Amino acid sequence: KDKKRTAKEPVKDLLQLRRKVAKLEAQIEETSLSEERYRSLVESTEDSIYLVDRDYKYLFVNKKHLSRLGLLKHNFHGRRYDEFHSAENTKDFTEKVDRVFKTGHSIQYEHKSSMDDKYFLLTLSPVRGKSRKIISVTVVSKDITIQKHLEENLRTLSLTDDLTDLYNRRGFFALAEHQLKVADRQKKGL
Repeated sequence: KDKKRTAKEPVKDLLQLRRKVAKLEAQIEETSLSEERYRSLVESTEDSIYLVDRDYKYLFVNKKHLSRLGLLKHNFHGRRYDEFHSAENTKDFTEKVDRVFKTGHSIQYEHKSSMDDKYFLLTLSPVRGKSRKIISVTVVSKDITIQKHLEENLRTLSLTDDLTDLYNRRGFFALAEHQLKVADRQKKGL
């Protein structure tokens, strides 16, 4: 009996090992599918999406952002934000990234690009590692140029008469209020 029992144990162990391997293979396949779904989501969007670390170095850049910067896929990793942006834009961006690292909260702000005079709504969000410590910041940059132009047109329409192109009542009062504030600041009368 001992020999039969001993002979069955390696077979039993082998069957358990096969089940574990099959389970791991299924998990790997599921992870692979999940990763592919996320990659297609990030790459198919019209928004620029990128990831930067504490030193403002690019860790990931989607195709849309690569094309905006005029980069090839292998030319961005590990390069600093300031290599592609003006000193003023870099200062503004790094302050925002620092705030996300410090507070752990997402922030949004509008930005006008000096590269192409387009307007963008940037959302910076913390990325946490396994220890829950913030390890990087994800940036989603949405082109809002059309909306900004529509806002400006709407503002102009709300202040002027479309037939005469002169200020309407609201425009007149807005202009008068502005002039009064300027006069008050300069301590001069109108």
